[in-house]
Amino acid sequence: MTLTKPNNLLLQSLSIQCRTFSTSATNWNLLRRRRGPAVSRAYAGYDVEKLDEYKFDDMTSAGQEILSAQREVRKYLRKAKYELPHLKKFAEAFNPPAEKQILRFQREYLIGEKSPIKKKVKLTFSLSDLITHANLTPVQAHKFILLCGTHYNLPKWTTKFNKDEFPYQGELKFVCEKFPYHAQNKKYLSDLLDRLIKEAKDETDTFEDIPIDLRHIKKRKPKLCYPKEWLPKVLKS
Repeated sequence: MTLTKPNNLLLQSLSIQCRTFSTSATNWNLLRRRRGPAVSRAYAGYDVEKLDEYKFDDMTSAGQEILSAQREVRKYLRKAKYELPHLKKFAEAFNPPAEKQILRFQREYLIGEKSPIKKKVKLTFSLSDLITHANLTPVQAHKFILLCGTHYNLPKWTTKFNKDEFPYQGELKFVCEKFPYHAQNKKYLSDLLDRLIKEAKDETDTFEDIPIDLRHIKKRKPKLCYPKEWLPKVLKS
């Protein structure tokens, strides 16, 4: 049996068909050569060597930014001078809330944006004002605070709940964003407060033996010793 010398063309064809997994099928060098002129043309305008000689006949980039800022300021100054006077006919006098208006509803509105913050409504009111207007007794007020739970907070000037001081001091805050519109959330908070007052006045079980839990209130560290003689007479007691 005689061995024949393999043909070089056959070896070349075999080497072309075989490829290792570590190499890529695409020749990136060829692509890089093809994309080279297009990239160079795109950045040709930013080449420092090809810039024209500055002849001090125009403003620099920093100067153009200063002029742009001045134009914007002048635009709003013209609006304030010529357009704001026409809004006087829409002005309304400020009327402070009456004594019976103890509830404060707050909401945020972002112009031109869709945000879940728009539907969020916050209700805050003073506990002493609510006790006065709802005619709650000390027992009913105690039950009302228990029903509110962590929504109750002590006043800023004290860190302890004083049972002997009636009407009780403090602030309550409720937040609702479960409905798609802020009007629905506001109505829900109003109905919730009505139900809480109704349950507080229900004397079936007064919960007198349950103490008020204030563990959710963070203790404030005293910063400076403020002279007690400088406090108003209402706060001295």
